[in-house]
Amino acid sequence: MTEFVRLGCVMIMRDLKVVCLASLLLYMSMTAAYAVDLEKYPLGINLNGIADWSPEMPFLDLMKQARPWIPQRRNRPWGKGGMLILDEHGWVRTLEPRQWADLIFLTVKQPLPFTEFVVRYDGKGKIDYAGIARRIRRIRTGEDIVRVSQKINGHAILRLLKTNPEDPVRNIRIIPIKYLSEYEKGEVFNPLWLKYVQRFRAIRFMDWMGTNGSDQDAWSRRPRPDDYTWQWRGVPLEILVSLANRIHADPWFNMPHKANDDYIRNMALLVRTNLNKESTIYVEHSNEVWNWRFKQAHYAKEQAKSRWGREGNHWMQWHGMRTATLCQIWKKIFSGEDSRIQCVLGIHPGWRGLEKAALECPSWDKEGNGPCYRNGIDAIAITGYFTGCLDGNAGWKRPARYETIRKWFAEPDGGMKKAFEQALDGRHFGCERTLKGVADTISYFAAIAKSYGMSLLAYEGGQHVTGNGSKIQDDPAFIHFHLQFNRSEYMYTLTRKILELWKENGGGLFMYYNDIYPASKWGSWGAMDNLQDTGSPKIRAIRDFSKGRECWWDGC
Repeated sequence: MTEFVRLGCVMIMRDLKVVCLASLLLYMSMTAAYAVDLEKYPLGINLNGIADWSPEMPFLDLMKQARPWIPQRRNRPWGKGGMLILDEHGWVRTLEPRQWADLIFLTVKQPLPFTEFVVRYDGKGKIDYAGIARRIRRIRTGEDIVRVSQKINGHAILRLLKTNPEDPVRNIRIIPIKYLSEYEKGEVFNPLWLKYVQRFRAIRFMDWMGTNGSDQDAWSRRPRPDDYTWQWRGVPLEILVSLANRIHADPWFNMPHKANDDYIRNMALLVRTNLNKESTIYVEHSNEVWNWRFKQAHYAKEQAKSRWGREGNHWMQWHGMRTATLCQIWKKIFSGEDSRIQCVLGIHPGWRGLEKAALECPSWDKEGNGPCYRNGIDAIAITGYFTGCLDGNAGWKRPARYETIRKWFAEPDGGMKKAFEQALDGRHFGCERTLKGVADTISYFAAIAKSYGMSLLAYEGGQHVTGNGSKIQDDPAFIHFHLQFNRSEYMYTLTRKILELWKENGGGLFMYYNDIYPASKWGSWGAMDNLQDTGSPKIRAIRDFSKGRECWWDGC
């Protein structure tokens, strides 16, 4: 059972007022009081998406990071067990004859910080374990001690074999024995992870909220604290707010691209009611609406064509319009405190001039609304990524670049020095995404922001040296090269340099991407690879850049 269920909190929306039992307010005030007085980094951090394979492990209840149920049936292939009947929070209501449901709650990608767990559940039924998980002993009905092995790429599986439709198995909790007492006292978050993220000034929840491709439209479809896993629909807003309170960090929320105005109002109300009064709140419409890899870009195009009957840059005009309207809603809800709201417009950093469509949105202006930038938008945000064109895009138009890089692999250092030089200034072949090129981009958009009376933020940034879905994504030599470069001391220098360049060229808050991510062919996104990776060159660069440095932008 989640923290809010244990506290007995019920939330009701009535005439734009939130009615909540005193226990929720007590919990929110308690989380604020728990925050440690420490020196904050003048930076923010993106949080990795909730996943069973992620070594982030932010929650004490591992059920909250589990995959959705996998239906199984005797004599059928894996995952082909037919439909499962679930309740509104995702718990299995009933099983058909010869059917069961598997749930992967942990996939080992890095050595685990803990391997023994207490599993508790309510209701009547039968649970077993498979893969790298096994029951050590049963304490009583509804409570097991389970051990998970350290086998890399192994899956720890909870297996629901029987459930009573009159009293189904539900409220499954999977708690590390090491932290059982903290959990029983009401702690939601993993103390090892809290110790790490509490140093950052701001937390961006884009991946936690499942922003990319989200189908949330109405407030009734939002994630709930008592959902069986938060990998299902995203982490509930109540938990996002409690984390921000817990570590005294400024939250950065990403509004689902389909969310209606009622959703936005309710979200703003919940945040105003429960968030620390000292916190600045960053609000952004979706994520990378300019990026055609994401559903939100296509949705924006459809909406723009429906509204204005035109294409061209109108998908960005619609993005600007929607940003402006949600800004207006948030600032109205925070009337009297609206200076706390920093409304953010996400901009494509590689397409200079496209920002004008979203800032001025002339088609919306012609409807009598005025340009978007005059309707509550406070900042534009770009990425602060560098690649040196060492990534999968290196040979998109010029395949010969791949062969140039490949020749470096035979050098004594595996090509690390040449990769560093290339990332700095592109001295081995032309590239715009070197540190030199990124500095020019920052300067350009800082000037654009200033001309519109806004600030410039980085919603994501750091290195972007990976295969990017290209043909080298599966090339063992390139995979090794990318992983080696990301762990080299050169990456320490580059990471620290990009932060310095961001500050020197007019940037404000910089949100590093991301906190913890296991290095693989898919990328080395984490400032740390796992919770014990305090020697990572990236986190050392962040610490050293931040040491003794105050934040430098207006309104910090």
